[in-house]
Amino acid sequence: MTGQQVHEWWDWYAGSAVEAVVWQVKALRSLGYQGRVHVPVAGRGVLPADKEKAVAGHLDGRANPDGAQERGLDYLAQFAVLSMVPGVDVDFTGLDDVSAAAARSTVPRQDRCSPGDEEKAVKEDVSSWSSQRYTSALARRAGLGLVGENPGPPDFPFTGGSSLSDSLAEQLRTAPGYAVDCGMTMFLFGFEENLFDDGEGGVTLDDYKEVIQQSH
Repeated sequence: MTGQQVHEWWDWYAGSAVEAVVWQVKALRSLGYQGRVHVPVAGRGVLPADKEKAVAGHLDGRANPDGAQERGLDYLAQFAVLSMVPGVDVDFTGLDDVSAAAARSTVPRQDRCSPGDEEKAVKEDVSSWSSQRYTSALARRAGLGLVGENPGPPDFPFTGGSSLSDSLAEQLRTAPGYAVDCGMTMFLFGFEENLFDDGEGGVTLDDYKEVIQQSH
């Protein structure tokens, strides 16, 4: 098998995932829904540099730090496809995830979105960037709408949380600012049931109310 064949297979694999989303959006439109459609994404997908290494290794598992290869998450290519579908917003579901906590501690810090990220994301080494910074840059580069939400309690299953993640209370304090920096038009609080558990999750409805008031 040649490197070109591996590359073509990868393009088909990742392409199948996004084409399924396109089909769903078109199905909604055919039923009369004309509003915005949020497409949830988490993490940063396969970075371009990692993709090159992975294809060169015939997808043998190398250069796969986030486990994005097996899920077919090639956001650079997939967002370009989504950009051709009107009314689509990328819904980034990991504002202030564990990658943000790590990127915040680097020097210089790499957690926050910055002007010019759209070009840097495809031309520079972005391996130290937070997921929100990289994925938001790709969404803006593709001209897509952008909204976001925090990942939720670190100990909840399937949220990507770890012992290094920020607590839910810290997410509520930090994530809205990240949303503003990244040009998101909406912030959604993930796992809103935690706002009604009498503070057991570390946050209350009054905390959320205060964050909303401070943002206006």
